[in-house]
Amino acid sequence: MKKMWKAKWIAALTSGEYTQGKGALRTVYQDHSKYCCLGVLCNLVDSTKWKNVNKLVYGRPIDYTYNKQVGKLSNNMLDDLNISKGSMEYLIVMNDSIRGKDFVTIAKWIKNNL
Repeated sequence: MKKMWKAKWIAALTSGEYTQGKGALRTVYQDHSKYCCLGVLCNLVDSTKWKNVNKLVYGRPIDYTYNKQVGKLSNNMLDDLNISKGSMEYLIVMNDSIRGKDFVTIAKWIKNNL
């Protein structure tokens, strides 16, 4: 992963500025945005690319998309940031599983593995 984005991502995940969400890059609950770990990265890269869609996708309410993506990064973004699909999938599991990890734990994994 590109060093500049890695450092910014780790700092954002550990800052306490972002509330962790699951199942989508960004969701809204009671007028407050929640982000998965990948959604935090999207917000850092370009916060103007969020699109408020408010629709159902596979029976789930979706509040926002980022570059037309709901729960993962686009192939272009993966390539631009030099993140493998395997790493992205692992981060999704870390964030979204029943025993999901908090942002601090995810940040440690990013530091040691990307």
